[in-house]
Amino acid sequence: MRMIAPSTQIAGDVSARTMEQLRDMLLYARSTFSVYASIFDDAGISTADIVEQEPLRLLQRLPLLESETLSALTDECVRSGEHIIDMETSSGTTGPRKRRFITR
Repeated sequence: MRMIAPSTQIAGDVSARTMEQLRDMLLYARSTFSVYASIFDDAGISTADIVEQEPLRLLQRLPLLESETLSALTDECVRSGEHIIDMETSSGTTGPRKRRFITR
C-alpha cells in the first residue's frame, strides 16, 4: 500500500493510464463547471497545476463537498449535463434532497 497522506492510502499501484484519466477528469471539471472552478481556485489549483502535477496530490488539496456546494453543483449539472438519462433522489430526511444523475 502506497501512502499519499497520513489519512489516505492507495491499495496497489496506480497505472499511468488511470493517472491520465484522472488528470483529464480534473481538467474537464475545472473547465466545465463554475462550482468546481471556484473550489479549485479556493484550493489554489490552477489549470497549469493539473497539467503539471500528480493528480492524486491535487485531490488531497480539495475539500470535501458540503451540502450547499453539492446542491449548487447538482443544479449546475442539470444545466450543463449532456448525457443525463435518469435521476434518483433521496428522501431529504437529513437535509435537502440529494440528486444523483445517471448517464450512459
